[in-house]
Amino acid sequence: MKIKQTTQFVDNSISVRTVIPFERKTITSVNLLVYMMKAQTEAFPDKQALALALNNAYGLRSSFRVSAYGRQIVFECRFQYIRSQWIQSRDYLKEVITIMDQIMNHSVFNEESLQEAKYLYRTRIIQQMDDPAAYSVTQAMEIIDLPHNIRLRVQGYPEDLDRITLQDMEQLDALVKSLPHHVYVVGQPEPPVLQYLGSIDSDAELQADYEAVCSDRFFTKTQQRDIAQTNMTLVYQDQITADTPLYFPMIITNAVLGAGPNSLLFEEIREKRSYCYSVHSTMIRFDGAVVIHLGTRKKYIQDVLSLVEEQIRRISEQDYEDRLLEVSKSDYIDGIITAQDHPFSITEQMFLDELLHRQQTLSDRIEKIRNVTKADVSTCAKHMKLLSAFYLEEETDEE
Repeated sequence: MKIKQTTQFVDNSISVRTVIPFERKTITSVNLLVYMMKAQTEAFPDKQALALALNNAYGLRSSFRVSAYGRQIVFECRFQYIRSQWIQSRDYLKEVITIMDQIMNHSVFNEESLQEAKYLYRTRIIQQMDDPAAYSVTQAMEIIDLPHNIRLRVQGYPEDLDRITLQDMEQLDALVKSLPHHVYVVGQPEPPVLQYLGSIDSDAELQADYEAVCSDRFFTKTQQRDIAQTNMTLVYQDQITADTPLYFPMIITNAVLGAGPNSLLFEEIREKRSYCYSVHSTMIRFDGAVVIHLGTRKKYIQDVLSLVEEQIRRISEQDYEDRLLEVSKSDYIDGIITAQDHPFSITEQMFLDELLHRQQTLSDRIEKIRNVTKADVSTCAKHMKLLSAFYLEEETDEE
């Protein structure tokens, strides 16, 4: 169990993580598990009873997340409760522990809860896929026809729902319970809570499992939809992952390129030419890739593509102002400092440090960013190669 003792927050925040192989055949079931585990438990027979118990425990909050880390996903249970020094009830901590234990270890599965979970899941996925931006990003990775997890959807596949049975979910629940749990706490956890969390925490060593995507092939696809503008997503491979010496330089390369408004893509495509309202680039650190997404008019697609390639070339040739590099580093440092105000950002960093077997303080990360040079960023940009492009075009191209 990893604990960051701090009086910074009124709440204690707990993250309980279970690492599961990231597989096409089970990812939808893992997402369904999120809905079923918070539907009912042995002590709380329906959502209303569970909600009442959470409320009576002075607003104890619980939630679930499913996140991808290369060839693995993490099934995460989160809890936040007010530190007991502010609560007069003598049974308060007992209530907190009971609720956490019920949610994690005593969920009740039945056919009714399965069907409700399928309905809620299907509704959420349909809403996501109706969003042109989300659909474009998903498709840009799905069309990468390689034996690599970058093409898998962490949110799962609605077309798999009909084949998932109650027995499948019970077996998955048993599997998750049998796997090691890794506990991360931020705050000032009380001895009874620590004793309970210690009973479920595993001392098994975390092992990362990932590889950078790499191919000489290029994948592209175009679809049309009745939408206001074309959504285009480009995936660049760079083969720079979280354990490589170029990882921190790649963070700044992404920042200079398009991670925010102080970037070349925003300046050249949005501000100077008004080809789009927004443009953004994101690192996929365990797949060694960068995703660029923007919305534009269909008639501007080739111009935008040329501009993206031009900005990557400029970075590789160090053809941009030194000030942009310094602003990018400063913005990123401000971001990781601000993240210290969010307890689950802290637990995420604790998990990553354990997963990657590294000992990095906040000061260490800041120093690594400050030491990034223009030559480092140039080296990273030279690694970037277009892997896939997906265009969700508007059916008509009228102003």
